[in-house]
Amino acid sequence: MYDDWPLIEFPDLNTSVLDLFTKETGSSVASSILAELSYEGAKNDQQQLRLITEEQLRWCIQILNHALTLPLHTDREFTTVEQTVSVYTHWLRALTDTPDGTIPAPLLQTPEKYFRTIVDALRSVFVRRRVTDGRLELIVNRQAAQIETILENIKAITMFASRKYQDEVWSRSLSFMLNSADILLAEPPIPDDISCRMSCRMVDTLLELWLRAVSLEQIPSSSYWRTLHVLFLKWRHHVPVIESWARKLLSLTVLVCQSMYGSKSCTINIGDESVTSLISTSTDDDEDGPSLLFKSWMDILSLLGPPSAILQHEPAINNNKTNIDSRDLPTNPSHLPLSFFIATTAIQRMIDLFYGDNKVSIEFKETEILQRKWDQANNERMMNQNGEQRGNQSRAPTGTTMSGQFGGGFDGEKEKDTTTTLTNENRASFSSSISGKTGSVTANEKEKIKEDKEKKKGKNDSKPRGGAPSVSTTINGSRSIQSTQQSSQAMMGMAQKAPDPPMKSSQPTQRPTASQFVAHALKTNPGYQPFVGERGPKSEKLLMLTMNWLMEAAMAHPEWETKGSTGGDIADDVISSLSLCSIDFDDSPAAMQTQQQSSTTINPLHHSTGGNDQPTNHYFQQRSDSYAGSTASSSGHGGYSSNPMSVSDSFGGIESTNGISAGRATAVGTLARIICSKRTTETIPPQQLSQFFAMIYETLVEKDRLILCSLFYYGHTIFRLNLSGIEALLPHWLFALDVVLIESSKLRLHPSFPEAEMRHHCLRSLATVISWPTVFGMTKIPQIGGNVTQLKSSASTYLHLRPRLYKTLIFSLRNETDPGNLQLTLAMCSVLVVESATFDLGLNEEQMREMMRIATSINQGQPEKGLCSSFVRGLISAICDRLSRQEWAGDFSVCLAAIDVLHTISSLHSAVLFSNRDMSAGSLIVSSLCRFIETQLMKPPPMHSKDLHSSVVSAYSCIVSWLTAAPMLAECESVLHTVAEAVQLGVTGARTHEIPVNEKKAASKRVLEAAEYLLFSLFCVVGRVQRPIGDERRLLYHCGPSMIDTPRFMHFLINGDTLLSIHEATHIPSFCSGSSCIVYVRRSPMHAASIGIAQLRPFTELGTTENEKAPKEVLNGQKSCPSSSQQSSTPLSPSSLPTPPSPSSSSSSPSSFVSPRPPPPNPPTLGEQFVIPPEFYKISCKLDSSICELQSTPEVESIINRLSDTRITRHDERNIWAALKEEQRRAEPPKTVQVCNSIRVFLYDMGLIDKDVFGSEFIYLDSGQNVDFYRDLHEMVDSCPNRSLQTAFIFYVKVGQRSAVDILENALNIQNTSGDFCHLLSELGEGVEVEKHEGWTGHTSTAYSSDRKPYEEREPVDHYILDGVTHILWWSNSSTEIAFVTPSERSVSLFKQEMPPPQSARRSSVKSYSGRTSSDDVMHARGDVHHQNGQGIRSKSNVSNMSNDGGNLSINQPSLQPYSGGNGSNLGTNALPRRNTDLRVLIGWLERYEDLLYFPIEDLLPSCDTGNDRFNATQLSPNTQGGNSRIPYQVIFLYPIEPGLIQVAIRGTSTRFGDPGPLVDGLIVSSQCLPSLLRLTLLNLTNRNVAEVENYQLTHIKRRMAISDFGKKYASTINYEDFLIKLIQK
Repeated sequence: MYDDWPLIEFPDLNTSVLDLFTKETGSSVASSILAELSYEGAKNDQQQLRLITEEQLRWCIQILNHALTLPLHTDREFTTVEQTVSVYTHWLRALTDTPDGTIPAPLLQTPEKYFRTIVDALRSVFVRRRVTDGRLELIVNRQAAQIETILENIKAITMFASRKYQDEVWSRSLSFMLNSADILLAEPPIPDDISCRMSCRMVDTLLELWLRAVSLEQIPSSSYWRTLHVLFLKWRHHVPVIESWARKLLSLTVLVCQSMYGSKSCTINIGDESVTSLISTSTDDDEDGPSLLFKSWMDILSLLGPPSAILQHEPAINNNKTNIDSRDLPTNPSHLPLSFFIATTAIQRMIDLFYGDNKVSIEFKETEILQRKWDQANNERMMNQNGEQRGNQSRAPTGTTMSGQFGGGFDGEKEKDTTTTLTNENRASFSSSISGKTGSVTANEKEKIKEDKEKKKGKNDSKPRGGAPSVSTTINGSRSIQSTQQSSQAMMGMAQKAPDPPMKSSQPTQRPTASQFVAHALKTNPGYQPFVGERGPKSEKLLMLTMNWLMEAAMAHPEWETKGSTGGDIADDVISSLSLCSIDFDDSPAAMQTQQQSSTTINPLHHSTGGNDQPTNHYFQQRSDSYAGSTASSSGHGGYSSNPMSVSDSFGGIESTNGISAGRATAVGTLARIICSKRTTETIPPQQLSQFFAMIYETLVEKDRLILCSLFYYGHTIFRLNLSGIEALLPHWLFALDVVLIESSKLRLHPSFPEAEMRHHCLRSLATVISWPTVFGMTKIPQIGGNVTQLKSSASTYLHLRPRLYKTLIFSLRNETDPGNLQLTLAMCSVLVVESATFDLGLNEEQMREMMRIATSINQGQPEKGLCSSFVRGLISAICDRLSRQEWAGDFSVCLAAIDVLHTISSLHSAVLFSNRDMSAGSLIVSSLCRFIETQLMKPPPMHSKDLHSSVVSAYSCIVSWLTAAPMLAECESVLHTVAEAVQLGVTGARTHEIPVNEKKAASKRVLEAAEYLLFSLFCVVGRVQRPIGDERRLLYHCGPSMIDTPRFMHFLINGDTLLSIHEATHIPSFCSGSSCIVYVRRSPMHAASIGIAQLRPFTELGTTENEKAPKEVLNGQKSCPSSSQQSSTPLSPSSLPTPPSPSSSSSSPSSFVSPRPPPPNPPTLGEQFVIPPEFYKISCKLDSSICELQSTPEVESIINRLSDTRITRHDERNIWAALKEEQRRAEPPKTVQVCNSIRVFLYDMGLIDKDVFGSEFIYLDSGQNVDFYRDLHEMVDSCPNRSLQTAFIFYVKVGQRSAVDILENALNIQNTSGDFCHLLSELGEGVEVEKHEGWTGHTSTAYSSDRKPYEEREPVDHYILDGVTHILWWSNSSTEIAFVTPSERSVSLFKQEMPPPQSARRSSVKSYSGRTSSDDVMHARGDVHHQNGQGIRSKSNVSNMSNDGGNLSINQPSLQPYSGGNGSNLGTNALPRRNTDLRVLIGWLERYEDLLYFPIEDLLPSCDTGNDRFNATQLSPNTQGGNSRIPYQVIFLYPIEPGLIQVAIRGTSTRFGDPGPLVDGLIVSSQCLPSLLRLTLLNLTNRNVAEVENYQLTHIKRRMAISDFGKKYASTINYEDFLIKLIQK
């Protein structure tokens, strides 16, 4: 940046005439003169030496300069140096406005002339002292005290210098600080030397003064900036330099973000006054360029250059400036990886600040935490070694605090250091880690350490000397910044004389290594989901700023790291033994475990070579108890010590992590974080994308676990960004993801990411590509590199990846323990099988052959394993295997999610479920569900709870779904037996009949009702087709008033839950067919109103008569009732009702009725089916062959003739039988009675005419005395559904729309929306007309129309409005009805829903909302959404409630985040209370994903009212406070990321057991399967009401109660006799 400016040249260190004499002479002379010259010495003698002339002053300066070079070995030398510093700092007061009179006169006359001389002389204090007698610690303490005094006085003089000297003071002070820091920091550090002690303090003071000079515009020229830059590059081997730079950089970044995006965009407090002083200068850009703040921030950012250059840095050694022999300086670059890691971490946090993350730490306090732990461990060790008494005396920290050394001027800092922070000496002791120290911390480990020492002969345990291996340097020193008053007091000479520090024990102290600091820093800064504020930089701009640095850091491989390495990368064949691609999940779990155990024979995480104990892959060290991080290698591998601490030897339990690997992981994660924060409208240049993809490819192939974890954690959404060319990385991504997923199930691969959370992000990454193999099918995948085909991770087509996805999910199912991860895995399993079934069934012959070829190549000649049917069987086996186990059965969130998956599988095509008519899969599911029910109900009573019974009820419901979807299962005897036992267990609480009847009791009423529901469904629903409602009104419209007279219906309540309405039908030719018959309407808890016909026929032994065959065209063969007369009863659907005769035709003419369908063929009888086998005629005995055939003989013929003649001659004329003809002799059944009381006969044959049951089980309803009978019948019974109801409200959100009114307007013009949205609507359900629809319409005021007029086709219109006023989309199965509605302003007005105020109903632009929205609105808060003002739709944007989870935009309002865990999940929260009502389900189609943040939920919720909550409006008011009083809702956002792929985002009220699948947050599904997946999600949401809703009642229970209430209201009061009379008369 300032390359064109020259560097500042520093003069050599001052020399003196005393340098010509011996050291003893020079020291003696200097000491004697300083005793009289110093202010303190003169004060004691009550007189002071006065210097009058310049010659005297210059001569004394020569003596003072020599005194500053004394070695500080003796007390006399230390006193001399201390007095010299005191004299010089006292003379500096000559530059102030109030100089002291004791200052020499020449200096008072021209202070600026001597100021440079004084500061140049003070540089000698910063030169390292050579130590030969083992008194290093004493000398360092003495020298540090003088450096501290100098720095404080330099700071003070810059603040209090007279105005006329300001320019000179600032220029000379900055030059002095640069030169002194270079003297102190340029050379490599020696353990415990002055550079380790004071490096942090030195750099902090330098940067503090520098930024103050910037704010005051006191930087003389750009040469100073270039000199600072060059010097910082020389000091990169000092970790404190990197940390000080990072703190200043992050503090300045906070100011930059506040200046660019507003003060609320970043609310982090900055306590550094030198940084905050720039706020006043941070004005807007002017004509000359950026403001001073931005220039300073850019200059500070560029100080160190790229972080990767740190690894190539070699400290310069210059013996002319130091008293240290170059042989004493370490050459091992063990400190560089730590510096590299901290530099990359600083850039990562800078990026987080730009995105508005207020949780970023800018202080780098990890050192303090580690040092406290280390000191505590040291104290414990000393107590164990020296006894309790001596231990109490040695509780002080390893180093003596600066406040204890330097008197009362530091009392305030002393208290601070003892509580929260570290003193300089604490940090110094931490920064100098002794190589080879692996001693124990407790007495219990002494023996182990002793054994280790014996095994490792040649390892020296003492403190290293001379050329010993280097020790890693970590953070040094805290910022001891004095206040202005304290600085002024120091200038006034109030600083007390520092006494000699106490001598310390020479026993070496264990200190943490740099690699342990890396591990500790990662562990104390756990990863969290990156935050993206409303306002922030574009990804392209950040990449332009930092991409080159981050790319170089991500690919950093220093030469000294790999020197002597036998191969740092894990072998690909070793990885394959762990990869899921090599596991055959058709094997038993035991075989799979054996394979996994055998794969650990060669442990890739700790593979040693030769006699070295280090891992070949130096990035990892296996841990059995906590986690596995990257271990430190030896010096040849870039390690931090020759013997890195193992787990058993780790001091205080602190592990080691390689700094290079950690820094690379940070760089990779930062790049992934920038890319994944891309907005929808942003476009990343191809050059940047290609560089990023190349880096990702190398990372995936290298398989460094630490880097992979960072990549998957921060880049798990990368495949949903629609990046051009990203598909080339997909095979390698999945392969590496398998490795991390498997190993993280046992080990902690990254200290910042817990195992469960790491697996969670791997699964979320998998969720983004779960549909790719079926969407893109057999399309070729672009390849990267030349030898890609040799990699095990390569794949040629997308279809090759489907088995990998399947095996990954199965592995997770069988091994995952976290409930949140299991729920996500189960949801993805549902999506995979639905997508695969749709894909397989949609292939043509040519495509099927190609798929079989691919499946054969993948599965080694077994192509059936690559088909969807094989995946379904494997998934069923995995779920059923774990469903009844304690780990699943005990966690209700998991077992409910598993049951949801089984619900989803039941909807698949029978060709997939039961290929080759194999019913084993369905049988296994039913038996597993029954076993699950038994497992739950047989638990001890104390373990029973509502949640447990809810899981049982859900299992019963799932059994019903399977029996309904596959009626063939009900024909299997074993299945029926299992189901019968489950029903018996639910009803009686026991499986056997051995328990006495009085002891049999259901576990709960809910379980009893669920078991009864299964029983009723088995007999009434399974195998039957759902038919439209058929009631009295429909009969009236079809047959006409002349045939059906509604007052003549007789209504009965049977068994308290069935309504039977009977009408005489003998006079209706189409029904009777010549026989007496009745027509009835039946209403039961399980069925809506349905029509049936019962015919009266005589019972004969000759079989079916001709009259019985007549009504076959309107009957469907229901079994007849056993009675003296044969009753043939058949339910009729409205579509099968005969067409009523025209008025001109004869009512008795059967030919006037036209059957809607041909009559079914008569089934063959048992006799007709029986065939005598041919083996019957074979001769099996000799006697059989001796029997002659029967033949006629003459004798036999004569006898027959005589008998015939005799019968004729003896004919009796009175024998009528003989007079009959042959046809007259045949027996015929009696003719059917044409006129009779059919209703009476029917009731009698049904056994209902009984005095014992009349009035209790059989109740006659009086319908003639109340005109409201049929109205109440419709409102109370017919309007009470027999199936569960669900309503989905669909909204289309155009780009930038934030107003509820604008969104509602889109429903009026669906033709103006996108084609994909219209396709979704066309596939969701059937379009019905609300006015005539007899089912659910989405609102109670329009549902269950009583209009039964025949449907008349109307002319099509231009477009339909599906807002529930005229039309809706409707879908149903045997158990549920779903209405899809697109609310509009018209529907809001019709249903009397509150409209938003007119002034807020207009579209609000993005600009008008940008001022409202801030990081204060999007908070890191917990709890559900507290809605406001429930009186109508409000125009306030719900920005404070909506945010994004892990996508392009960050989500930080957990109340709207999906509940990602169940009971005990570390990703979820505690169990929430049950809600009082059903969820309101909203589906939002987004044209731009970022509009999710501004979706006005509060405004739109009133338009989603179904009318069910009108009677409980006070409880459901959005502004009501309380746990269960808020409106529960869930929003399913859909966003098309590219053609054929739809991204799903779930927001809403947190649920008790997590969001049901298959659609969960973060999934990407195909547009082809989206409609079916949406319906399945809605079905599972409905099924979850059993567990989520308080006091939930099953639908058939509600309908039973409605029927009972209706029967009680209209029950007749006549007695039995009067009823019989009325029946006979009727």
